[in-house]
Amino acid sequence: MKLYPTRPAVYRLARIHAAIAAGDFPNARTLAKAMEVSERSVLRDVEYLRDVLGEPIGYDAVRHGYFFTGPSNGVPGLTLSEGELVGLLIGSKVLEQYAGNELEVPLRRAFEKMCVFLPDEVSVRVGELAGAMSFRCSAPRPADAERFRALLEAVTHRRRLVIRYRGLGDRVARERVVDPYHLACVDGGWYLLAHCDHRAEVRMFVPERMEDIRATGETFEKPSGFDPAQYLSGAFKVMVGDRPRIVRVKFVGAMAAYVAERRWHASQKLTRTNGGNTCVIEITVSNLAEVAAWVMSFGGQCRVLAPRELRDQVAVGHWRGLEMAGGVDGVKAKAVGRAGKPGA
Repeated sequence: MKLYPTRPAVYRLARIHAAIAAGDFPNARTLAKAMEVSERSVLRDVEYLRDVLGEPIGYDAVRHGYFFTGPSNGVPGLTLSEGELVGLLIGSKVLEQYAGNELEVPLRRAFEKMCVFLPDEVSVRVGELAGAMSFRCSAPRPADAERFRALLEAVTHRRRLVIRYRGLGDRVARERVVDPYHLACVDGGWYLLAHCDHRAEVRMFVPERMEDIRATGETFEKPSGFDPAQYLSGAFKVMVGDRPRIVRVKFVGAMAAYVAERRWHASQKLTRTNGGNTCVIEITVSNLAEVAAWVMSFGGQCRVLAPRELRDQVAVGHWRGLEMAGGVDGVKAKAVGRAGKPGA
């Protein structure tokens, strides 16, 4: 059984280069045996290294093998720095969030194709480090590989589309004509940034809510000034509004230390007082809905300082949550009941 049945020519170049650099004076016969290829293939590879890549390869007639007659430049593209190795490892771990997803197979296949170009020592090291880190993505949305491929092709080739789209609060899907500008992945979910003819502006669409995608046969010109990063800069996550608002939220106690450890938004400014027991986070966003949900996730351990509109949204949200739980009296009764149970 062959040890390297799928290794491409570039892998052989790396093996030959490494063997010569080790000073073992390998020849076509020994190299062909080690890689389980023909001697003719090895001779062609040696000629490529010497004549095309400019490697100073000579042949010692006494020791019957190749050696370097001067300093080697290395094989382009096969030497990884420490940072590049870590980046490759992170890439392999990011794939884990797509486990069981339709995109998993094509993504993993592409990654494996990339890995076959690595020399053995690098491949082994990636394997050894695989258990050193992991990624967890909360509630990633399932992705339809065929739908994703159609959208990516439309973005790449600037093809106008007709989609049947169901908004988050809509019961039925409506037809939209869109010019797809960009695909963005935010918190494990994909979003299409596209100009919507119906709205006459750039909007964000969730691929999973598209019931049908058809190409119109027309192309479009994307505005030269459109910048997806700038478009999303006003969003706390993905929801974009009409004007920027300065948000200030105060956290106290252990939650102040927790919040200060992370960067929640690109515009974030952090002020810590009272020996670190209090912190105020200031961000600038154009939509308050996602910020309100974020603030409410901390329960009563934070307070909205500004704007008043956000403070009202959070207050209403907490009150509705209290009503869903049975109202003030209901929550008190449940709390007393649990407190009176052994082991509660």
